[in-house]
Amino acid sequence: MHIVSLFLKRILLTCIIIFLPMVLLAQDLEIHHINAGQADATLIISPTGTTMLIDAGNTGNGTNIVIPYLTSLGITYLDFVVCSHYHADHLGGLDEVINGIGASNIGSVYDRGSDAPLPTTVAFNDYVTAANSTGRRYTVSLGQVLDLGGGVTMTCLATDGEVINYGVVSGATGSENDLSIGWLLDYNSFQYFTGGDLGGEDTYYADNETPLAPQVGDVDAFKINHHGSQYSTNQTFVNTLQPEVGIIPVGTNTYGHPAQVVLDRPATANSYMYQVATGSGGTIPAGSGVVANIHVIIRTSGTSYTVSYGAVTDNYPGDGGAPDVTPPVISGVNVSSITTTSAVINWTTDEASNSVVEYGLTTSYGSTTSNSTMVTSHSITLTSLTANTIYHYRVKSTDAAGNTATDVDHSFQTGGTFSYSPTGTTILLGTLKSGSYTNLATNNASYYVVNSTTSGTRKTDWYGTVTVSQAPSTITELTITYDGKNSRSVTQTLHLYNWTTSTWTQIDSRSVGTSDVTITNTQTSPVNYISSTGQIHLRVLGTGTTKNFTCSGDYMLFTVETSGTSLSKQVALSSAENQPTTYKLHQNFPNPFNPTTMIRFDLVDDARVNLTVYDILGREVMNLVDNEQKAGVQNVMFDGSNLSSGVYYYRLTVTPFGNQANTLIETKKLMLTK
Repeated sequence: MHIVSLFLKRILLTCIIIFLPMVLLAQDLEIHHINAGQADATLIISPTGTTMLIDAGNTGNGTNIVIPYLTSLGITYLDFVVCSHYHADHLGGLDEVINGIGASNIGSVYDRGSDAPLPTTVAFNDYVTAANSTGRRYTVSLGQVLDLGGGVTMTCLATDGEVINYGVVSGATGSENDLSIGWLLDYNSFQYFTGGDLGGEDTYYADNETPLAPQVGDVDAFKINHHGSQYSTNQTFVNTLQPEVGIIPVGTNTYGHPAQVVLDRPATANSYMYQVATGSGGTIPAGSGVVANIHVIIRTSGTSYTVSYGAVTDNYPGDGGAPDVTPPVISGVNVSSITTTSAVINWTTDEASNSVVEYGLTTSYGSTTSNSTMVTSHSITLTSLTANTIYHYRVKSTDAAGNTATDVDHSFQTGGTFSYSPTGTTILLGTLKSGSYTNLATNNASYYVVNSTTSGTRKTDWYGTVTVSQAPSTITELTITYDGKNSRSVTQTLHLYNWTTSTWTQIDSRSVGTSDVTITNTQTSPVNYISSTGQIHLRVLGTGTTKNFTCSGDYMLFTVETSGTSLSKQVALSSAENQPTTYKLHQNFPNPFNPTTMIRFDLVDDARVNLTVYDILGREVMNLVDNEQKAGVQNVMFDGSNLSSGVYYYRLTVTPFGNQANTLIETKKLMLTK
């Protein structure tokens, strides 16, 4: 098996391009991000010369910027004109383009249609008039594919507040931005996404991006939504698309575009950004992009691609058409909120993935609870558990490409409910008449009887004692049940001993006469009533008149409820997990990192291994491994303490013994942030 290395993400092209045969250049797809300031205009030219214009900026941009740009390229006919949504900074110049080159020179016009709400602006009305004048205005439908020729297709994945394979997005009628059209461009192994002003949060706009992300999948490049607004380009969207390049159409504005948080997200995901013009928001993190202040053009033959602005051209290898085969990285697995019947399992992944928990009484598990929502922060609640029981569990997550990661075994013990009868009694005032503490075990009219004092105000005063076996710190609730009577009506109070203050705390008071009365009292913060050794005292105090009486206790029960406990996880890999079935280089974790990160690779057989780190210019930074390695899962620590922040690449070369033709060469990107 030979896997071509994806190596050196950005290399400045030299005069090689000048000498490329024209026949090769003719096979290129071009995506022109036209500098229209704080607006949006994108021109796509397929290898066969088919043209698509998506938006044309504000009113005046069509006449003054877009048409002159089309003219400079010799374009007098547009096969497709697309209005991403009905805001003036996107459609304002479209009527000028349609009227300027002539309605007869427009192949077709696509937009979201006439569903309410519709704007009442002059710009919108002018656009509708011009689009209708072509006689070829159409409403785009979800899943519709436009063929641009030469193998280039545009697929509508979102429109009018709906996402393909998902449905209507909650709240997606509050803003025109929420109704934007999202397109996925495919050309051989090259993918590009553009989505107008779609949003990624649900407090101000609808969150279209989260359900849309798994439908888009891995792309090479994307146009950052909504000019880099703080309400767009959420981390789930970025992590799922995994774009190597992000284009930001922006200019001077009063909105704070592009927001710093949006610039930081692609940077964290190792996406290099090209800002078409100077904005009024944040600053692209060092080493993660440039402000072009000119048109930004992507050119590709369907595999590798270039990004040009002015005299600068950057080269990208693309993904070579190879599918995403890297599973999510699972971390931070923990259990919380354990009760007698439920528990919450939490974990994180480095990319949007679903959430699955397998659990049971053994490591064979047997039960599964899952959530198909693609997220990076996972939380699954297990219910209908048995009290005071040890459960084993493990988590799984599958990304949009179908790659599954499975964590190691963990375990926890559910909380329990435990009841105790007294193991002794102590009389403080009065004398024992009959019975013993054993009479208090059952509510059966078999009594523990105490005589009152015989002078002054008569009293009986005694307590029952129990020692529970549960650790006091785990007890979340204490319930006392007492049943008894007196030979005449007296005031009866119940008390628990407070081990912190060394005093009795009254928990009940009432008049009790010659019939049994059952009293139940629950303490939800019982820690002070349980000694460090687990002792609990319940005191029964009776106060009468000047006449003698007896107190007859029939039943006393102490019930404690405990919280659950997280137990140790099994950290060792099972024999099956430690025997890889393919040679593979994994993404380092954590990434970004500072200053150390772990690099993992899998070996099917013993092999000669070389693992080397390079900087962005291809210079060797550090050789981590260059020797023979045994079959199995190998982990190597990379320490970047002596390096500066930035993007680096690590390349693995594996040559199995006796089979050099089966050499593996694989490269991945990592980011050091200090």
